[in-house]
Amino acid sequence: MLLDSRVDSILARLIGFCNGVLTENLDVNLHDEISFILKSIRDMHNLDEANNKIVELKKTYLSNCLTCAFPCGRTDDYHINMLQDNMREDKIKAFNKLLTSFEDYDYQFLIEELCRLSF
Repeated sequence: MLLDSRVDSILARLIGFCNGVLTENLDVNLHDEISFILKSIRDMHNLDEANNKIVELKKTYLSNCLTCAFPCGRTDDYHINMLQDNMREDKIKAFNKLLTSFEDYDYQFLIEELCRLSF
């Protein structure tokens, strides 16, 4: 099983962004933005807008990471479709579970759950 290629690209950026938010200890609440992106993926609607939103979020909040002379890779895009079969299946199941209930979660929990997809 593979994610739709557009979903994989958006999710890859979103995971990298969330890793950066935690690493940089950013004191921001972007619940509405993250929820919009997840809703777009869930509904397979507004995917271009969701992609543009995550690109802008990374530019706005992680600009230091984008220009770092010694990048650590923490905020890199994390493509689930590139994982080995068994690991990919587990990540897709975890992501699909998150997609069914993300509206019930607070911002911090959402960020942490999205980061877990990269572990």
